Amino acid sequence: MICSNFLDVITKELSEGIIQEMKRILKRNGLLLLKINFFLDSSLIEKLKMELIDENTYQINGVIRSYNLSTEAWVQRFDSFEVMAIDGFQRAPHLPKDRILLMKKI
Repeated sequence: MICSNFLDVITKELSEGIIQEMKRILKRNGLLLLKINFFLDSSLIEKLKMELIDENTYQINGVIRSYNLSTEAWVQRFDSFEVMAIDGFQRAPHLPKDRILLMKKI
C-alpha cells in the first residue's frame, strides 16, 4: 500500500480513521510505503505564516497544510507495524527533507 502526502495534511481524527482502515486492510507481512512532509519547527511555521487551528494542526489561508508530528510520533501511530526503513528526499533546496517510511504489518 502506498500513502503519499495525505495523512499529514488532514485532521487528526480523519487521519486516525484512515490509519485504522489501513491496519484492517493490510494482511500480515503486507507493506506500507508512507511519504510525509518534513517536520515543521517553530521558525518554519513562522516563516510560512502558518496558523495553529488544533493540536499540531496548521493551516494557510483556511486550508490544512500540516498535521505536524515527529517521525517517531508517526511510527507510534502504526503500532501493529514494524519499521523496515526510514529515509528522506530533498523536494526543495531551501526546505528540510520530506520523510519516507517503509513498514511491514506484523
